[in-house]
Amino acid sequence: MIENEGCHFEVDQCEVKPTTRDGVAYPTVMMLKIFEKAEEGKIDRVLSKVGMLLDVIDNAEASMQHYDNRRISDQTSVRMAGEDETVLLLGAGRVAASFAEYLGRSKSTKLVVASLCETEALEVAQEATRGKAVKCDLSRPSDRLRHLIDDADVVVSLLPAHFHPMIAKECVDLRTNLVTASYESEEMKSMNAA
Repeated sequence: MIENEGCHFEVDQCEVKPTTRDGVAYPTVMMLKIFEKAEEGKIDRVLSKVGMLLDVIDNAEASMQHYDNRRISDQTSVRMAGEDETVLLLGAGRVAASFAEYLGRSKSTKLVVASLCETEALEVAQEATRGKAVKCDLSRPSDRLRHLIDDADVVVSLLPAHFHPMIAKECVDLRTNLVTASYESEEMKSMNAA
């Protein structure tokens, strides 16, 4: 269908998983890059047809995520079509996958999972409808971490409690909301006014 519309494509990622195993659902993921020679609207027709195909698949909970790099902003960041809210999840530990699955049910939420272990971040991100994995050392301040926080509407830290003050200082500085899953330490309490 893509080639019949005058476009060409590359398979960027393909992960086929069992639909369910031990009562847990696993999504199959395929990422395609679709190209056209000139901006003639052919890609828009392809996306429309793919959307129609997804609508007629009765037994599958299929969804499409569309990253459009034809409209790159001045900051050269690619934004997802229809993006409403970005949640930055720090950590990919035990409860992260449940959190990502629950919050990631919404098609209006883009979930960015940041962890030092890229493989774990990817596994957690795949639980969300619009999940993305990012490798980042979260144990110390960095330009990478600062950029991730600045791009988020809210930061959720599932890191060990001793990391929260450093994360909170970055969030306060960038005026980004922060939620943690730990009791409030004295150091965190001292930042309440800020």
